[in-house]
Amino acid sequence: MISLQVQSLRRKRNLSPEQFAEKVGITPEILCKWENGEVYPEINDVIAICYAFNVSADYLLLGKAGKDTVAVSTYVLFLIDLFIIVSMPLLARLMQYLEFLTFHNCYSDSNIYLYESPLIFLLIFSIVVFFTILLYIIGPIIKRFLKVSNK
Repeated sequence: MISLQVQSLRRKRNLSPEQFAEKVGITPEILCKWENGEVYPEINDVIAICYAFNVSADYLLLGKAGKDTVAVSTYVLFLIDLFIIVSMPLLARLMQYLEFLTFHNCYSDSNIYLYESPLIFLLIFSIVVFFTILLYIIGPIIKRFLKVSNK
């Protein structure tokens, strides 16, 4: 299966065996053996192919068209950006309200807090990114666990 996938991937990208081998970091002779099914790539070579050609290991090993990693990453980054764009003005309003409660005085324009306290917003952004990455990593594990427990 992997021999067909490697061969198909190389042909889809219109690469010669030499170009493909150079991009992955192997010799053309090894690539020829892979494509003929004489030997199988080692795990580090599979990872190199996945990174070099932006395909999933599922695609290489099982022939399944997995999610495009670039599309998923772009989607996650879009959601983070959207969250930040929506939450920053709300957070500025919250800071304005807290300052009024604490000191009985505050700026009339809540947007001033965006410029006055950028470290707080950086901290919140870091927390959001951390949890997004955590969910991105743990999500498939939870999904796999739910599939196993439903059987």
